[in-house]
Amino acid sequence: MSCRLAVPAFEPGIHTSPYTLLRLLASGRPPLVVDLRPPAHSPRRTLSGSVAWRGGVWPFGDRQEVLVDEHGDHRTEEWVQRLKRAGHHQVRTLYGGLALYDHALDPLVVGDQRYLVLC
Repeated sequence: MSCRLAVPAFEPGIHTSPYTLLRLLASGRPPLVVDLRPPAHSPRRTLSGSVAWRGGVWPFGDRQEVLVDEHGDHRTEEWVQRLKRAGHHQVRTLYGGLALYDHALDPLVVGDQRYLVLC
């Protein structure tokens, strides 16, 4: 008997891939990265330049934004859909969250600059 995890399908209108986000961050015109995770008591990794948001009124305008959490759960997808309905059409969520970003971007392949920082 095999055990399979349910992996959500990648939807271009909802998700951005770890590789795409890395290229955007390196481009010199990065998107605004919005970290949806609750505050932690211990140090953890996030993306350089990210801002925290805990919900409520969207204070960032309508620019290219990427929502991140730890594992890319359905909560970030729901926020993307809500924000799109409210007129924020350039918002996406990081597919697989920061866990997949960290795992998928091997420094031996993409180089040392992965934009991950301790917060």
